[in-house]
Amino acid sequence: RFPMPDEAIKDPHTMVFSGRDHIWFTAQWSNYIGRLNKRSGEVEGVFVPIDRARPYGIRLDSSGRPWIALLGTNGLATVDPETLELEIIRTPQAETRLRRIAITSDDAIWYTDYNQGFLGRYEPAKGAFTEWKNPSERSGPYAITSDKQIITSATGNPVIAIIPMVRLSHANCH
Repeated sequence: RFPMPDEAIKDPHTMVFSGRDHIWFTAQWSNYIGRLNKRSGEVEGVFVPIDRARPYGIRLDSSGRPWIALLGTNGLATVDPETLELEIIRTPQAETRLRRIAITSDDAIWYTDYNQGFLGRYEPAKGAFTEWKNPSERSGPYAITSDKQIITSATGNPVIAIIPMVRLSHANCH
């Protein structure tokens, strides 16, 4: 049992292991991103100062930096593992609602836009976004993962899309 450092952190949601000494997690309804030190048991919380941001999906890039989908707003968040400084990056469209993310070997952050039906990519090194509209108007993309290709699934739709990276060109992006 690991007590939370703040009574406001009540709902650990999604977790990811750092491969080192930490477990990072989101606390969706509490508006926190947390980190548990597996050796000491210490839990640290990083508050997201956007009303109802709802930190949801979380993944680590190749340097061990966590990236978080903010379901309640059009943002990605990242936390510096050394300082716990929070950075929020807004997507191009205010209506975007990110649910899950995947990170490819080039450290691009891929996300599903549950609200509008887009697949998106953020390249941190360039600060650049690219988005592709899903073919179905009511797709509600939910889950996403990667394995030399991007794989998504949609709520209310039994289709799983497997998209080879070479098919994602700028010709069909938003």
